[in-house]
Amino acid sequence: MDRPAAIKSANNRKRNAILKAWLVAGTFDITSAFIYYYIKTGKDPVNVLSGVAGVVLGKGLSIKLLPEHENVMQVCGLLFHYMIALAWTLIFFQLFPLLKLQNKNKIVTGMVYGVCIWLVMNLVMIPLYTMNWPVFHAQSVIINTLILMIMVGLPISIFINKYYTRK
Repeated sequence: MDRPAAIKSANNRKRNAILKAWLVAGTFDITSAFIYYYIKTGKDPVNVLSGVAGVVLGKGLSIKLLPEHENVMQVCGLLFHYMIALAWTLIFFQLFPLLKLQNKNKIVTGMVYGVCIWLVMNLVMIPLYTMNWPVFHAQSVIINTLILMIMVGLPISIFINKYYTRK
């Protein structure tokens, strides 16, 4: 294989690994959020998307737009959700070789990454966006951390590990 074709092939593998990790993690995460929200509240799980949009756009804007533009908020929430999942996938992809994670257990690595995601999102990002310190309830913290460990950190770790170990 000539050099340009080899580079193109390597770039395709890289892109595919990132896309798979991102879409699987993002889809598992939002599906888990929908299920957890429905079990916890009995309400339409699509409300989760309005909540995501409300954090990013601000509650004032989301209240002004709802209910007339609820669908717009939900689409924005879904886009923001997947953008956040992409950011976490790209961060892991960049950190993986730097932290020399190839020789580590990909399951444990993914679980630890999920905990890191929970910590950063809930202790840094959400308070920065909302300018409020969230109230934490032990059961909710445990469930949401487990969701991020299993549904986000684990798939990202598995797909990215597979890319780097075959490289």
